[in-house]
Amino acid sequence: MNAQHHTKYHLWQALKIGHALKKLAKIVKRQAIESRQYEEIHDIDYFSDLCSAEWGNEIAKYALDTLQQRRRNKVNLLAVTSDVQKLISYLRQTANKRMSELQKAVDDGCKEAIPFLHRQLAEVTLADIIIFNRRRQGEVAKLTIDDYNNKRKVNLESNVQFGLSQIEQKLCSLFSRR
Repeated sequence: MNAQHHTKYHLWQALKIGHALKKLAKIVKRQAIESRQYEEIHDIDYFSDLCSAEWGNEIAKYALDTLQQRRRNKVNLLAVTSDVQKLISYLRQTANKRMSELQKAVDDGCKEAIPFLHRQLAEVTLADIIIFNRRRQGEVAKLTIDDYNNKRKVNLESNVQFGLSQIEQKLCSLFSRR
């Protein structure tokens, strides 16, 4: 495991510990009520109130903010353009083939093949749409002004550079990614 995984693990553990403490306080309080230990009930209520107030403001907020910031700043590696072009070409060829097979099945009256071919055509079309959009719709809506101002240029010193054409390299130097 790498250091970043350990840090993420510890942040989630901080959140889990807060929930566990609240559950334990309820269990101990129930036991104190059953044994009629009124002073202990008061102490447990005080601990529970303190834990709810301080844990949420101090520890859980920091952990959630850190996790959200990391998720937003995560670097997404993109596929090489030639690979994406091959995939798009394959998807479109497959869609055209399925479309002609579906049309032939309809013309021939082969009703048992129509649902299968229709499903395959729908799956290929969905894959093509996902590749075309490249991002989910909601990601752009969550972009903040700080994110835009702190955008990064593409690092052309990585292995990605070797898979790009001269035009793509020039475009990478002009544009930035969030």
